[in-house]
Amino acid sequence: MYRNKLRIFLLICCFSMLISCNSTCDTCEGEGKVFCQTCDGNGETACSTCDGTGIDECSYCSGAGEMSCANCSGSGKERKLDIASGEYLEQTCQKCSGSGTADCNFCSGEGSTNCSPCKGTGNVTCKECNGEEKLVCKTCDGKGEI
Repeated sequence: MYRNKLRIFLLICCFSMLISCNSTCDTCEGEGKVFCQTCDGNGETACSTCDGTGIDECSYCSGAGEMSCANCSGSGKERKLDIASGEYLEQTCQKCSGSGTADCNFCSGEGSTNCSPCKGTGNVTCKECNGEEKLVCKTCDGKGEI
């Protein structure tokens, strides 16, 4: 009789030790994953190229929106052949109206373009979590239990 009570007592002790050894991880609440601190669980971070604006300065006109006129090389004047006299006459450039500049062909005179790395969204995929929003819990190694 005493042996049976001892066996039961030992089984209860062993069982309670197993339960206390496998407690739910408080850090991840048993999920095994935690929200990424780098992106606050969004899976994206602000683009470092455009500082999150989605807009980048035009690399062709350096943000000016205009370039030297290709027709007159920026002089504002062009030479035209006078058929009657056979001489070249200097006149105001018809393409730039004498200003010597024209809208940038790349940015259409805006001075900026959509940022290439983020495609104009202002955000890029988080490098820490690779866009997954969550990371493996370091407390429980992703098991959810300690």
